[in-house]
Amino acid sequence: MKNIKFSRSFFIKILAALALCLLIANISISSYKDNEAEKRKERVSVDSVQTRFVNALNDLGIKNDWIEREAIKQKKSPGPDSMLIVTVPSDLPIAVILTELNKQFVKDSVVLKSVEKEIRGLTELRIYADNSLRLFAQFIYDKNTLRSTSKAAFLLSGLDGENQKVQQQTITIPEQLSFLLIPSKKNADLIKSFGQYNKDYAILLNDDIKDTDFRIDKKYSKSRITNSIKSIVANFKNAKLFVVDNNSELINPELFKFISDEFAKRSIKLVLLDKLRTISGSSDEEVTGSFITELNSVRPDQIDIFLITVSDFNSVFKSFQELRKKGFKYVSISEAKINE
Repeated sequence: MKNIKFSRSFFIKILAALALCLLIANISISSYKDNEAEKRKERVSVDSVQTRFVNALNDLGIKNDWIEREAIKQKKSPGPDSMLIVTVPSDLPIAVILTELNKQFVKDSVVLKSVEKEIRGLTELRIYADNSLRLFAQFIYDKNTLRSTSKAAFLLSGLDGENQKVQQQTITIPEQLSFLLIPSKKNADLIKSFGQYNKDYAILLNDDIKDTDFRIDKKYSKSRITNSIKSIVANFKNAKLFVVDNNSELINPELFKFISDEFAKRSIKLVLLDKLRTISGSSDEEVTGSFITELNSVRPDQIDIFLITVSDFNSVFKSFQELRKKGFKYVSISEAKINE
């Protein structure tokens, strides 16, 4: 085999070529880093920070008229020329505002520093990027400033048909929710945990009641029906509503009059199921569309009850929370007015 020899000049040329490649690579990397740094600075400029700040406040129902600018007379360092003074309605906690602002800037190297000067009075906020002040704001509470709000009560059906894990997750949701339940011994146990999580419930009377202690049937004698009603009222004494299914046999005129009178003797007025506003759909998209349509039609002077299944509620929960952040209030079914 013939040996191949390389001259000294050949190695010098190879080394020179490698050095040139490394130099080009370093220049490219440096140029890339400079471009990325410029892009990042652009993302966190004074104007962009203030724009996202205002957008976040608007999403919480704070109007532009409640945000004023005041010139900063003595600037100690480069940054904004003015501070923002925000009038905050009394029902909107500063913690909620700060949470929403953090979401706006989570992808950027931005630091939010807040100081509560007065409890429920004045809070100062500074937003920094690249160790430079990008925004200075003051939040001032005003009890006379009110967000445009509407109210609604949510009644969730089907909780008793879910597994224990889903039941627990739903009951512990930190929102004002109520549940529609059929009288049963199992549900009498289920409601024991409701008070701990500030949850209300309503009772649904229909043909699906299986427990003999609670069942109402047109074939039964009046005394037996009365005993069933006594058992229902005794076991579910904290129910906020008693609802009758329009599609059940209980709607029979003679039977309905009798049970209505029996409940009336116990100071309970029966409500027909079709008096509740229903949110439903054959897909998550349809349910969400139904939710948005129904809630947008709520009048400020009216509190309606919206009936929705537990599974459908889970699909609209994000929209549910978004409305609350904007000022929409969710209340107990006991506060609602049922249209006759």
